[in-house]
Amino acid sequence: MPDAQAAAPAEEGKGPIRTIVQSVGIFLLIQGAMKYILPQASKAPVTPVPSQDGTSVAPPSANGQPVAIPAWENRPRSYDAGVQHSIIPYNVAPMWPVGTEVDFSMYISSSIAMPPLDSMPTESLLIEEKNFKFGDYSQNREINTEFKVPKDR
Repeated sequence: MPDAQAAAPAEEGKGPIRTIVQSVGIFLLIQGAMKYILPQASKAPVTPVPSQDGTSVAPPSANGQPVAIPAWENRPRSYDAGVQHSIIPYNVAPMWPVGTEVDFSMYISSSIAMPPLDSMPTESLLIEEKNFKFGDYSQNREINTEFKVPKDR
């Protein structure tokens, strides 16, 4: 009988390790079984190109997949039924065709609401780039500037 009592503490030491191994094993077994038992979420197809005549466009997919954006001339004039307007755009496209020369002006302001650019003080103009050719990736420009952060008015 003393031999049986001496063997009991040795088996108790295996208890926590055995419990952890069993828990991990059961977790992996359940995860593997769920993968085969439950249906997999199907991937939604990419939203088709909107109509080229510019009449309407179908709502974009909700899963965040890229949407083909038409040229400015072919943009939709109205939306299909069921399209919900969002203040935050999901996709942004330029209005200019490739090769158009554009000018960039970047201002800094303490206001959240953008005031008219002609009323902005000249010291708030950070960057003014002229004749920047849209779509010409061979143009390299580097701008180094310092500015003072304006205080709230």
